[in-house]
Amino acid sequence: METVLDAAEIESIRILAHEEALTKPSWDERKLAPTTKETADHSFHYCVAVALVAGEVTPWQFSDEWLRNSAVAALMAKTRLEEKPELTALFRQGLRPAAVEVKTPRGAFHREVLRPPGDPRNLMTWDDVTKKFFTQADPILGARLARDIVDRTFSIEKQENMRAFAEMLGGKRT
Repeated sequence: METVLDAAEIESIRILAHEEALTKPSWDERKLAPTTKETADHSFHYCVAVALVAGEVTPWQFSDEWLRNSAVAALMAKTRLEEKPELTALFRQGLRPAAVEVKTPRGAFHREVLRPPGDPRNLMTWDDVTKKFFTQADPILGARLARDIVDRTFSIEKQENMRAFAEMLGGKRT
């Protein structure tokens, strides 16, 4: 059973990562208080905080509304990014590990992922891919066109007319 956390009860957050995560594009002062999507999507502090408040991280969590969200800002202020040597060793073996530890009055909650979804050793299922696609596409294309794209992609080997398929991908109805 998965524990449900209320952002208001969180006392501290430790993001544990490999060494490169602390030294490469993820680290500079702007990442501690991002004001743009481009900065926020490279901020471990922001991504973890917004995930805990919103329950998800999609393109919509990088909007101005979310970037100015006071609950997200409060959690970011309680967040530390630290290297965990064991994760650095795994990273050097080709994995993309990370962990998060959240402390609340009820105790500490820890989650570690060695191979995120989409990693060659943790492939996404067709259901995973379609769910992600619908999350991204429905608000822009509409549910009907998004569904048509998924259905036709699933049976792409049966497509008789790739031009019509390509036009549909460009937003034209066939």
